[in-house]
Amino acid sequence: MRFIHSFIHSFILSCFNMHGVYNEVTMFNSLCNIADIISLKEHWLASFNMDKLISFHHEFVGYGWSAMEDKIQSGILTGRPFCGLGLLVRKSLNANVSVVDIMYNVDVLQLNVHLNLTTHFCLS
Repeated sequence: MRFIHSFIHSFILSCFNMHGVYNEVTMFNSLCNIADIISLKEHWLASFNMDKLISFHHEFVGYGWSAMEDKIQSGILTGRPFCGLGLLVRKSLNANVSVVDIMYNVDVLQLNVHLNLTTHFCLS
C-alpha cells in the first residue's frame, strides 16, 4: 500500500493602511501576533528610516519602499510625509519575495511570493 501525503499551506494575509508608521504601532504589533503576511500602505517613511519597518518584529522578514525619495533629494521638506509600501512575511513561511512592478509613485506594488515549490501567489 502506498500513501501520498499532501501538505496544504495556509496563512493569514492582512492588509493595513497605516496613516504613518508612528501613528499605528499598537495595531501593527497586534497584526504581527495574528497574521503571517502583512501588506502595508502609507507608512510615510523615508528610505533612511525603513529599518523601523523592516525590522519591526523579530519573527518577520520585512521589505519596504519609500515614495519620498524625490522630495528628500530636493533638499527642503515641506508638507506632510506621504505614501510608502511595505510587506512583512513571517520567517517560518520561508518565502521568496520578488518585485514585479512598482507604480504610481510607490502607491501600487505587484509582488510574486513563493512559499514553496507548489505554492505561489501574486500580491498587488
